[in-house]
Amino acid sequence: MGEQTSLLPGLPFDVAKEERAKERGRSVAAAKNQEILDVCRGIVLELLDGGSETVDVEQVRTELTIRGIPFTSGNWMGSIFVGCGLRIVGYRKCSHQRGHARKVSVWAR
Repeated sequence: MGEQTSLLPGLPFDVAKEERAKERGRSVAAAKNQEILDVCRGIVLELLDGGSETVDVEQVRTELTIRGIPFTSGNWMGSIFVGCGLRIVGYRKCSHQRGHARKVSVWAR
């Protein structure tokens, strides 16, 4: 059994189990959106090759919009940076409408 943490007294929380479930969900969403993921990963590399030291999902969303590439936000966006050989170097608040100012990862080579 994975690491047990209690979020509320008396309610166990299996962290490893939840991480596996998150990864399964991300994989399913990515598989259904592979074409747009490939476009997004290309944008990530273009931004970094073009002089940006870091990149985040907000920059990718902006580029998709500027380029007129239609997309629907969803869980698949959590897979944009998977397999790009990047590392998380920080976090910031997202800025798009309905983003609820949630935390997004900032990535670098």
